[in-house]
Amino acid sequence: MDRTKTLNEAMMYKHTPCNPFSLRPALLAACASMVLLSGCKSTEFGPLQADLSTTQLANQASTQQPRLPAQLNVVDMRPQHHVLRLHYKTEPAQFATFQQPLTMIIQQQLAPYLADPTNNPLRLQLNIQEGLCVADQTLSRHAMNCRFSVQVTANQSRGTWTKTYTATRNREGKLKLKPDYVESDMVAIMDTALSHFMNDQDFKDWLTRP
Repeated sequence: MDRTKTLNEAMMYKHTPCNPFSLRPALLAACASMVLLSGCKSTEFGPLQADLSTTQLANQASTQQPRLPAQLNVVDMRPQHHVLRLHYKTEPAQFATFQQPLTMIIQQQLAPYLADPTNNPLRLQLNIQEGLCVADQTLSRHAMNCRFSVQVTANQSRGTWTKTYTATRNREGKLKLKPDYVESDMVAIMDTALSHFMNDQDFKDWLTRP
């Protein structure tokens, strides 16, 4: 049975490309449609799904009163937008992404906590700085390290507030890495970092400061 070896969560302050001219049309279409690529080599991984129904943010949403009037903008600052890089022996690394962009997933997670702003709106800018699981696979074992980091900047008439939230999760186990391991670990660390932000007393104190 696979197991999670360690779980470390912390807040921090402060392919080989396909050659279209060498492929027949049918092969080119198949290669272009893949979400997980290593050159044109497919794996058992398909589009990854983000299940947000059991997250801490989802569970707390029903008791979050009142909602925070704010304009939310989420930007993915990562140079590549995949959430998994998988290494197997000396073969080229393979990559996978969520079916939805991380920006949209974060907006969905925070939507129950935010309301349309009225006068003197609060502007929230969330910059995704890191969001990746790096995995090593052998015939009999796998190991994966995931890390998510988001910088939050809040602006309103009284000034600007900013902080970076980071969460990590490490896993290793027998046999092959499964897609749901990647899905659950990435959702978990995103939920941890965003929960730290939404429950940050420093942020709440700044909001009420005259």
